[in-house]
Amino acid sequence: MSDLVKFSTPTKINDKALVAIDTYKKTFQKQIKNEQNGILLRPSFGTEGVPTIVGVNYFKYNVNGLKLYSYRVDLLEDPNVKTRLSIKTAVEKYLMELEPFKSKKAIIYYRDHNHLYSRMPLPIEDVVIYPLELGGDPKREKKIVELKIQFIKQLNFSDLLNYTQLKNYTPDFLETVEYTNALVAVMGSQVMKNTNVVGLGPNKFFLMDGATKTTDLDKGLYVVMGTFASVRCSFDDVRINLNPTPAIFYKSSKPNGQPMNVLDLIQEFLKIRNVPTERDIRRAQSFIKGCKIYRTYLNRKTTKPILGFDYSNNSETLKFKDANDKLVNVKQYFQERWNIRLKHPTLPLIKIGPEAFLPMELGIIAPHQQYKGDFADPAKIIKITATRPNQKAELISKTNRNLFQKQVDFGTIESQFTVVPARVLNAPTIEYANNQMVTYRPAPFNGRTEKQKGNWNLERYQFVDGAKLTKPMGKPFTFGVVILKDEFVAKRIGDLQRAVPTFLTELGRLGIKIGKNFKKYSIDLNHASVQSQTGLESNIISIAKKAKTEDQCNFLLFILPRQDTPLYSAIKRACDLKVGILNSCSILNTFTKKRRGTENFDAMTYAQMAMKINIKLGGSNHKLSKKDSQGLFDKNNVPIFILGAD
Repeated sequence: MSDLVKFSTPTKINDKALVAIDTYKKTFQKQIKNEQNGILLRPSFGTEGVPTIVGVNYFKYNVNGLKLYSYRVDLLEDPNVKTRLSIKTAVEKYLMELEPFKSKKAIIYYRDHNHLYSRMPLPIEDVVIYPLELGGDPKREKKIVELKIQFIKQLNFSDLLNYTQLKNYTPDFLETVEYTNALVAVMGSQVMKNTNVVGLGPNKFFLMDGATKTTDLDKGLYVVMGTFASVRCSFDDVRINLNPTPAIFYKSSKPNGQPMNVLDLIQEFLKIRNVPTERDIRRAQSFIKGCKIYRTYLNRKTTKPILGFDYSNNSETLKFKDANDKLVNVKQYFQERWNIRLKHPTLPLIKIGPEAFLPMELGIIAPHQQYKGDFADPAKIIKITATRPNQKAELISKTNRNLFQKQVDFGTIESQFTVVPARVLNAPTIEYANNQMVTYRPAPFNGRTEKQKGNWNLERYQFVDGAKLTKPMGKPFTFGVVILKDEFVAKRIGDLQRAVPTFLTELGRLGIKIGKNFKKYSIDLNHASVQSQTGLESNIISIAKKAKTEDQCNFLLFILPRQDTPLYSAIKRACDLKVGILNSCSILNTFTKKRRGTENFDAMTYAQMAMKINIKLGGSNHKLSKKDSQGLFDKNNVPIFILGAD
């Protein structure tokens, strides 16, 4: 472990905590008795498992004795004043330039939305309305909007500590939320003062400096690890919890460091070098729509989202009157007004407003934009972002030191990971069909394959409850196999023809009753009708409808030639949202994988696929043994499922 990672002295269940719990139970016994779902207030973690201590990614946050003053901010709407002004922009761009806010910026914390905090009381006893004058263009009519600031309350963090010491009664600790939310806002506002930090929502922060590691995802995207920060209360303490979190961003610069324009990003998405054709642009439209651009020829760097494309016009055909009332086309306008000679005047224009259009080559991709679209391969993200515990601890420690400890000036955040007592529970016994039990046997690390641990070897087992059709009862499931064909698939069609019956046989062995015959479908990915996302989805919908209604298929298995986001997205939209038929996808290379040194297909791959399929069809793969199920039922014998607790 790096010297950068430090751990606190292990915490123990001390007399102070035990006395506090006992006093709390006695003082508030009436309230506790009337609680429907009260906190158990257990003094320990029980006796099951092996006792140990663990370091956790919580850092003590010293706020005792500090105060904040909380204010509510609302933008008053005037139906006669049309504006897209957000509360965040109103506060940061306009309000903070007015007194008393301008001279008190150092003690004011504002992150987003409707809450503003101050270390000292502002001259607002109840409600004050501040008129804001928008715009700086003397040629345009000035707009006045009003911002209402209302004092809410004083937050004394000694009161928060009283809750954590069980001195104040609370059934669910919701009373502490306004305190912890305030601390999250304070931390966020301070961290965002670092100009290299990108914030996503109130809790996620990404340091985008030269040392930040980025990983290329192909198709115009990259992934970065950031930090999710929250505030939690423990006994007699307030702590911040820091968790590494990934986010996907649009690429905005070329390998040589030059900024990308819209054409560059489309080329990157489609992996082409030539100038995109209209057909290419249509293929990339869903990816690029919503992405924000800025214009370098303007003196301001305000961004505009791409609303769509105008395929009916280009820079030579779209005409309008300029400032001198002269009729010009887009190409002439940029040549005469901005001395910019367009390289691709015959390409479609991007739409950035109700009547505003721009050549794609002049739309520069704004940096650090989160991609919010579908990503078909979450396993790839997991593989990229997975880190060993020691590496994760170093990343968290570095973030705490460089961002939170360095930037936050309200209270102090310690550098040591919290160490707490814990228990390692024994792995439960799993039951399959015919009362076959699988018991975990501890074994040392034994190399590359870890054969003795964590391997779902189902060769000798069947699902405890294989999925069954209920209408009509006992009838086998009808499966359909859809092949998405290209040149690569065509070369492997022989393997695929042998693999599908082997796969269906394995489903039957595991307990899913499958008919002998399966329905066959295919889509030629080189056909003109599927070159757009809309066309591809339309073809899949046609097949899915035929499979469901005419062929009475219960499940569709799609074989994809490669990992491909548009293909996966089209399948899921068509089958899950449009038609309503159960489905699963597999990559050709994975589906036809053979055991090393043999011509036999990998049954373990098919077993893992079968586990997902069985669940989708309504079956159960395995269950806890009767012994390990004890305690998971309430007094009425209703099963309890614990999703998580901290």
